[in-house]
Amino acid sequence: MLKVLLVTFLVTSLAQIVPSCGGSDTSRPGGALVIGTVESKRLLQPDRSFTITVLSTEYEVPYAFWQQVNVGDLVRWDGTVWTIVRRGSG
Repeated sequence: MLKVLLVTFLVTSLAQIVPSCGGSDTSRPGGALVIGTVESKRLLQPDRSFTITVLSTEYEVPYAFWQQVNVGDLVRWDGTVWTIVRRGSG
C-alpha cells in the first residue's frame, strides 16, 4: 500500500513539472486560465501589438480591451475572452 501511494505521489509530482503537449504561446495563452493584476500595458511598434503584463508575462490583447484596461486592474483570460474582473484603486 505504501508503494502505491509513493508511486502515485511521484507521478503526480512529475506531471506538475513536465509541460503539457499543448505547448504555450505567451501572446495567446490558449486554453490556459490567467487571472492577475495588470502590471503594465504598452504598444509595441512597428507591428502595433497591444500588450499587457500579467504575472510577469506579456500577453497580446485586442485593441478594444487594451483601451479599457488600466494598470492595477484585475483581469481574467478564460481561453477565449479577456475580461476586467475588478478595477484597480487609483
